[in-house]
Amino acid sequence: QIDGVLDCCVNKAPSGKNKHLVQATLRVGAAQLLFLKTPTFAVVKETVEVLRIHHKVTYSVKSTHVPEPMIKFVNGVLRKLSRTVDDTDELFALKLLGEKTSPRDNIAPWLLESWERDWGIETTNLICDEIMPRDERSITPHIDLTTKYSVGISLGLDNGMDKFNRLVEQLGEDSMMLSQGSIRVGVNGDVRSWADFDEGTWWVQDCAATLPGIVLTRALYDKHSGDLSNLRVVDMCAAPGGKTSQLLSAGFEHVTAIEANSRRCHRLKKNLDRLRFDKDKYDVVVKEGQKWSPKTTVDGILVDVPCSATGTGSR
Repeated sequence: QIDGVLDCCVNKAPSGKNKHLVQATLRVGAAQLLFLKTPTFAVVKETVEVLRIHHKVTYSVKSTHVPEPMIKFVNGVLRKLSRTVDDTDELFALKLLGEKTSPRDNIAPWLLESWERDWGIETTNLICDEIMPRDERSITPHIDLTTKYSVGISLGLDNGMDKFNRLVEQLGEDSMMLSQGSIRVGVNGDVRSWADFDEGTWWVQDCAATLPGIVLTRALYDKHSGDLSNLRVVDMCAAPGGKTSQLLSAGFEHVTAIEANSRRCHRLKKNLDRLRFDKDKYDVVVKEGQKWSPKTTVDGILVDVPCSATGTGSR
């Protein structure tokens, strides 16, 4: 979308050896106007100054430098985008964003084609809309945590709710509970220094990644009238262990974690050790899932098939 807005203001893009630097600078400036709500005077002044500083530094060492006409070109484009429309307070950049671009522009064509084939155009458009920033919190760096109480909360149970709320408070004022039981925390230092890290109360896990574990647990919870204590489940492709930890915290009798990659399996075991789960409650198997057979009947298998980092689109 940023490029779409810029294309509306540029009849002929600069060419030559500095074109990529100019393009990157324009993108940075446009992003500040469109999404970061940076004051317009600061966007123009500071972004243009970046090119001037680059010009002076590189010129002094007899290297490539940005010609003055290109600096003036960037200044002109950003000034045009930062103007208000008619008698309104709306920036010209935002007007172009809404009228000339779509969230679909931010997705690789091959991925759009795949989504439309599998989910249809309407759902694909909803996905594209969903990954766009909506407010300041959307563009603020954050980390999602799952706790040992999260699955119970997603099932509507009160067990551990007091401890959960206390943890949210300890993690700081920029922390918040998400609807499915995760905690979203503003990035603030090393996570190992955060409350209850050493106690093994929580682990880092994107909120979207928690959904498969919640779905499986809910299905078995409903099927067996809320009693999970006699059920055995399997987590395929288990490393680094977020979903395995969810299943263990849910109260299943036994969880088998299958992971084909021995290096990732080492990390899985290390994470489970930190979380202090009862080792009699789980096994870690280093093997390809297609080649593994259980020794006893299992009640559920978690296979997060689309786990291919598409959730990082929201970042």
